[in-house]
Amino acid sequence: MKFPIRLFLILFAFALSSQLHLQAQSESDSTRQKVVVVMNDGTERVGYILSDDGREILLETQALGKIYILKSSIARITPIKDGEVVETVTDDHDYRSAGPFTTRYHFTTNALPIKKNENYAMLNLFGPEVHFAVTDRLSLGVMSTWIASPLALAVKYSIPTKNKKLNFGLGTIMGTSGYFNSFQGFGGLHWGMVSVGDRIRNITFSAGYGYISPRMTLVRAEKTGTYDAVQVQGNWTAPEIPYEDQYRTFAGAAFGLGGVFPVGKKASVILDGMLFIGERTSQETTRTDVSSGGQLDQVVVSEDPAVQTTIFYLMPGMRFQQTATTAFQFALAGVSVYQPGETFSFPVPTCSWLRKF
Repeated sequence: MKFPIRLFLILFAFALSSQLHLQAQSESDSTRQKVVVVMNDGTERVGYILSDDGREILLETQALGKIYILKSSIARITPIKDGEVVETVTDDHDYRSAGPFTTRYHFTTNALPIKKNENYAMLNLFGPEVHFAVTDRLSLGVMSTWIASPLALAVKYSIPTKNKKLNFGLGTIMGTSGYFNSFQGFGGLHWGMVSVGDRIRNITFSAGYGYISPRMTLVRAEKTGTYDAVQVQGNWTAPEIPYEDQYRTFAGAAFGLGGVFPVGKKASVILDGMLFIGERTSQETTRTDVSSGGQLDQVVVSEDPAVQTTIFYLMPGMRFQQTATTAFQFALAGVSVYQPGETFSFPVPTCSWLRKF
């Protein structure tokens, strides 16, 4: 009978020590601070710091276990709050699942929120643009050409929901002709948007209002109004009608559709398009003589009706992202303009280089 009692005591001691070890491990995990370690190349890892000797840290991660990381290769270490969900990019993760590039297409943006300080630059064939993430929801950007005119300010505000795959947003672009025509030209585009999907695969619908007045196509036209006839040597004739400068403008509703879909591990198909339906001023006036009893009484100068104009552009293309901080994309874009009695189209192929900083 001594042997079973001894075996029972051994088993009891083993179970007790195991329970104490698990309890200590649980208490240790609950007191340790979970962090995000951001590398100099933009790679991010989530885990617990087990040790720090000043030269390197020992990080315990869920995917790779315990790994040593040189502190000279670390850009920053950020604590994670309890309950906070963190989207990260790791060496064994898809780079397209996080970062500022996931918040835009070719020309338009989506409603997905951007992380604070995740700034990026985009170099296009026609010129550069730079965007700064002021907060986790607000970003400000500057867009221009390589000769610094025209110039535009872009603002985007994201409105996340409890559903991570449903986001709303507001955007605006306000532009000036710059030193072209002494900053007299202007334009703007203001819209709301809704995005459905995650950062790798999503689609965005947008609607808003756009307008542009370059004030560079000048026409001298008779000033609109009603003018009384004047008597010259006993005859009633048309008065001298003043002229004024007329500039062509366009304004109307804007509708957009954008989307991104993965193709392989490093490439994505991007679709970007917008439809503008509005009116373009004609820049011309018509003179009408008003007579009674064979005698000229008045001259009426009226502005010709605005021209209904529809503008559609489509930008299908691809994006290639090999690292967490850089990407390249291109689009085989085309623009079509429809007006009464006139329709024309032209290609606008584009290439862009993106870099996070």
